[in-house]
Parts: sequence; structure tokens; C-alpha cells
Amino acid sequence: MQEIDRKNFASKFGAFLKKFKIPARSAAAAIGCSEATMNRLLRKEVHHLLKKPSLPTDEMLKQAGAMMAIGYIRYSKLSKAEKRKISESIGGLAGGVIGLGSITSVIAGLGSVAGLSAAGISSGLAAMGGLVGSGMAAGVAVAAVIPVAVGAVGVGVGVGINQVWRQTSLNFTNFDSYWEMVEA
Repeated sequence: MQEIDRKNFASKFGAFLKKFKIPARSAAAAIGCSEATMNRLLRKEVHHLLKKPSLPTDEMLKQAGAMMAIGYIRYSKLSKAEKRKISESIGGLAGGVIGLGSITSVIAGLGSVAGLSAAGISSGLAAMGGLVGSGMAAGVAVAAVIPVAVGAVGVGVGVGINQVWRQTSLNFTNFDSYWEMVEA
């Protein structure tokens, strides 16, 4: 079973992106982090103040591992709720290490069709979509409607949305502790 951890993230996830010709910007957009964060992690860049390399957080390991387990196209179609469900189902990481087989098992185990076949994984993804509707498509639709509905509430909420958008924007360049960390 292949494992991904903080130390091998750049080589393993970088090889995955290269093999399937996925630009770092596209991977970052699918995961929800900035392009700068993804590039720092893939290049093992040293943090300018802390003088230590930027490493992936547990959440980044889970989301990158999920993408590697089910494929970029399928992963990029997941809603935020579905990605959150995968992360919650995986739970805590032992020493920042995750086996890709365990991610696939989590996804396959959530559905009505057991196993790692296309039907098994698809039904698992549909089961995750049940959190926000009746399936994967409903989850995508709900995720698309939420910003519009919330935007109608008022300027105060709009300021909050703007802050969240800035944090997850592909163009955000600052260190993002949700996705990256440095060793103590």
C-alpha cells in the first residue's frame, strides 16, 4: 500500500500531478487552497521568517490522498461537504501518515455497493452527497447555491464571505496554516 506523509508529499503528490498532467493551479483549485500554497508544498520552499520548509497539514494530506485515490476528475467534482465527509471519515493521522488504500476504503465503505469497483466508489460518493441532498449532483447544486443565498443576507455577511474567499483564493500568497505548517 502506498503512503503519503509530510516528508514525501512533494515527491508523491508531485509525481501524481505530473503523471496525469495536472497543473498545480488546477490541483490547488480542486483542493481549495491557493496556488502559492500548493507550489510551496511541492517545491519544499523554506518559510522566509521561520527558515524551515513548508510542510502539508493533516488536512492537505487527506485531501491530496483522496485525489490520488479516486482521481483528479472525480475528486474535482466533489462538493465541499463531500470533501469534508472524506476528511472526517479518515479521522486523525498517525504521525502525519496516510495510506492511500485507507482513503479508498473509506470512500467505498460509505456507499450501498460495497467494494472498490467503480460502482462501489460511486455509491460511496453518492452517500456522501446525501449529507446535502440526494446524491453527488445534489451536493454540487447545493454548494453552488449557498454563496448566492448567503450574499443576499447583507453586507455584514458579504464582508465575511470576502474574508473566506481571500483565504481560499487561488491568488492568495501568504502562508496558510490550514493547508501548510512548519516543524517546530
